Amino acid sequence: MTKLTAYRISLVLSGFIIVMLSVILYLSCRRYSALEERMANQNVMRWQGLYFMTETIDNNVKTLEDANKFALYQNQTVNWLADILYPRCIKSGDELGNFLKLAYDPFVQDIAYGNLPEEKRQEALKLYLEINGELGKLCENVLNCAGNDASEQAELLDDNSEASEKIIEEIQILTQKYKEKIQSFN
Repeated sequence: MTKLTAYRISLVLSGFIIVMLSVILYLSCRRYSALEERMANQNVMRWQGLYFMTETIDNNVKTLEDANKFALYQNQTVNWLADILYPRCIKSGDELGNFLKLAYDPFVQDIAYGNLPEEKRQEALKLYLEINGELGKLCENVLNCAGNDASEQAELLDDNSEASEKIIEEIQILTQKYKEKIQSFN
């Protein structure tokens, strides 16, 4: 085999390898895009689940007895969704998941199961319904930002996007406002 033939074979093999790597890269990018779209869609469904919880509570909880009836439902929904909602706002430390699991849910459980003094329970119920209403508005804003377009939904997965920054700011306001109010009952 001459040097020229060996050179041609190496060129053909190099070209073949480049084409194969390009195909693999293309397929990987398509798969990544599909996964990102799926994650964004699931995130929107989780926000819809949280919104449905707030609507259910708004429509059904009017008394302390009602709060007791819906406490387990609220607890299960919060614990299922709290750690997987985006945007997460991890940078600020005021993650919505932490607020839901460490402040909101224990507060609701205290109201529902009588762990607060009787004179504070009625006032606590009013605060619970207020927080729930604000949480519903937050969910509504997230769902409006997400829209129906996959690219808009995917923006919520990126903490640096304009849509995420807007939602993160709303989350921070909500969590800071109500953390202090909840702590005043303990």
